[in-house]
Amino acid sequence: MRIHALIAAAALLASASAQAAPYATTYHGTIASSQIPADAPDGAAFTLTLVFDNGGSSATSQHWNIGDLACGFWRWRVDGTRSVAVALDLGGGVAQGLGSARTDAAGALTQVFSSVNTGGPMAWADYGVSGLAPGTAIGWFADGTPQVFGLMAGGGGGSFDDGAGTAAGGVDMAPARWSAPLPFTGACDASAEPPVAHAIGTHVTPAEGGTLTCPATALHGSSAHCTAQPAPGYTTETIDGCGGTATGAGVNGYDTGAITGACTVAARFTRNAYAIATSATPTNGGTLDCPATVAHGGDAVCHAAAATGFGFSHFTGCDSASGSTCTLANVQGPRSVAAVFTPIAPAGVAIPVLAPWGVWLLAGLLGVLGLRRRGG
Repeated sequence: MRIHALIAAAALLASASAQAAPYATTYHGTIASSQIPADAPDGAAFTLTLVFDNGGSSATSQHWNIGDLACGFWRWRVDGTRSVAVALDLGGGVAQGLGSARTDAAGALTQVFSSVNTGGPMAWADYGVSGLAPGTAIGWFADGTPQVFGLMAGGGGGSFDDGAGTAAGGVDMAPARWSAPLPFTGACDASAEPPVAHAIGTHVTPAEGGTLTCPATALHGSSAHCTAQPAPGYTTETIDGCGGTATGAGVNGYDTGAITGACTVAARFTRNAYAIATSATPTNGGTLDCPATVAHGGDAVCHAAAATGFGFSHFTGCDSASGSTCTLANVQGPRSVAAVFTPIAPAGVAIPVLAPWGVWLLAGLLGVLGLRRRGG
């Protein structure tokens, strides 16, 4: 069987260390005019996926030729219990067709092959098949013409058209009908699944607290890495969502779990609070009352009160002061405020002052005492 394993894609988005990887684009059609209704009923949806590899490591601004086609596989569901998968290795010149596929700088298809086919029926053994009884040959055509898929089995067989394709019933090769190329992981066999990318949304609380950056999409089953960037004065409180383990405070990196559908990663930020250190000089000179903390960008007011025997002198560390009140404005980090007090000198002892008559009386008394001493 002409089946080979394809190299797994290293990541959804290209990076400096990315390895060459195959990419895949998928078309969605509807089975119509089926000649094999037991295996391909009218109205059933089908997909055709083309895998190509030009050695590049990105899907942006690329060009793939027919020779770069590596695999083509079809999938559809017959009923609630049976599905069909048919895969063909298109390497080594097996792929037939015309044109090329191109992408723009955003990775969207701007051109797709005008024709891709098997060049006619190929032996059943060349395919990887599940969901169908063994037959003898299979062939398919993606070129806008009808009878897009056919098989031969048990002396019979048949084909079906694409009811959602061109007016003629063929696969529509317009770029808009094909998905943007995505990295393809796996083997070119009946187990192959079209790669699917799921959207990743972001949400931050509060809006002014910072930003959160995640890839816009992630392949089904893969994980994604997100980065939070707190705004000045904020700290990342936690990041969670999309199946990952919630982070703790101060952690700005986050890895989701395996993504299986559209999901949202959320980051919560908290406004920083800064400590206000206080001191009084001397320590017994009085008290200084300030808030213990102040929010980033906020204001704080402190009050000084002198102890008995002291007077308030001045503050240090204030943005402005009025009397014994100190103001800190637009605080951007930890602050220190000090209140300086000075001792008050004790009041002097009052000396009595005699009136003039008191002075005369005292002088007379002293004179009498002097005469007595002489007479004695």
